[in-house]
Amino acid sequence: MDPSQIQVNIKVSKTDPFRHGCIIALGQGRSPLCPVEAVLSYLSIRGGGSGPLFVRTNGVPLTRAHFTERLRSLLSAAGISGRYSSHSFRIGAATSAALAGVPEHMIQTLGRWTSSAYLTYIRTPRSLLSEFTIKLC
Repeated sequence: MDPSQIQVNIKVSKTDPFRHGCIIALGQGRSPLCPVEAVLSYLSIRGGGSGPLFVRTNGVPLTRAHFTERLRSLLSAAGISGRYSSHSFRIGAATSAALAGVPEHMIQTLGRWTSSAYLTYIRTPRSLLSEFTIKLC
């Protein structure tokens, strides 16, 4: 089986105040960052049973607090300093999408933002700012 996309059902999130849920379609990308490959690989370890997608090795659902704790621990062990959290991935995704030329309305849709708050997540790299300085002089 080689699917071109995987659909993930998000039952509840803070961006869904009426608890309607939403389905996120993950499409194929280039290895090694292909989300379809990553989810299929993870499911081969986790098992395909029903329940929360992300669980710890003991089967307990992964909480945001535990994820953030492990993320910070691993980054610290790798010598990467900073104040990272689960939200860092929203910032990274919005920034990467903007740098790749994805239109702003698509960034807003992909991030499930209903307001223009997503614009505060897009970070402009200093190297890009310095390029504009050179062009202006």
